[in-house]
This record gives sequence, C-alpha cells and structure tokens, in this order.
Amino acid sequence: MELKKEKGTIIGISGQKAKIKLVGSTACKGCPGAGLCSMLGKRYKMLDAENPLGAKTGQEVMVSIPTESELKAAFIVFIIPTISLFIGAILGYYLDLLGDQNFSSLFFLTLFVVLSFLGIRQYSKRYPFRPVITQIL
Repeated sequence: MELKKEKGTIIGISGQKAKIKLVGSTACKGCPGAGLCSMLGKRYKMLDAENPLGAKTGQEVMVSIPTESELKAAFIVFIIPTISLFIGAILGYYLDLLGDQNFSSLFFLTLFVVLSFLGIRQYSKRYPFRPVITQIL
C-alpha cells in the first residue's frame, strides 16, 4: 500500500486524534475532489489523524495518508449518494405511491440520499479512513 506524506499544523486535539490543517500541497494534485475544493475557494484542507506520537496543538507534523483509502473515500462520498439520488428519483416516479409522480419522485430521492449518507456514516465507523501522524517537525 502506497503512503502519501503531507506536512500540516495541528489546530486541535481530541483524545488520540488530532485535527490538522494541510495547506494546498501535493495532496491536492492527486485528489479526485481537488476541483471541488478550488471552486469553493478553499486553499487548505482539514483532516483528522491518529496521534500516536502525542503531538500538541500548534506543532507542525508529517502525516501519512494511505492513497488507496483516499480514492475509496472519494468514491464513497461522491458517487454513492449520486447513484442513490437517481435510483430514488426513478423508483419514486414509476411507483407513484403518493398520488403525484413528481412529489413521489422528490420524496424517494430525498429518502434514498439520506439513507445513503446514514449508510456511509455506519461504514466509516467500521472501516475508517485513517491518516496517521508519523513525525513531529
């Protein structure tokens, strides 16, 4: 498994996890969602990482990010809700359970998108994307 190393600054600590601010770096070049962030005007990325070294707030650290997990996470967060949206809209339109095809379609697409995000949340608890702090700079 390939690991990408990024430099960032710790802005918060919560138990064994640290919230890290990564300033636009090589992580942006390889990320499938990089275009979305630049459209939103963000010049930095935030992530939570395991903190086995006990780094403190304000310290600069090196974070190892599994590349494979990054692509998988991007797929799960962007593609699954989109597919759910289309399935819900089509299913609601053709089933017409609420008496109006358009309202039924809207109801089912909303239901499917909400269920997809709840499913993603449960999945992320079981199989978390885990960047790890590997060095304090």
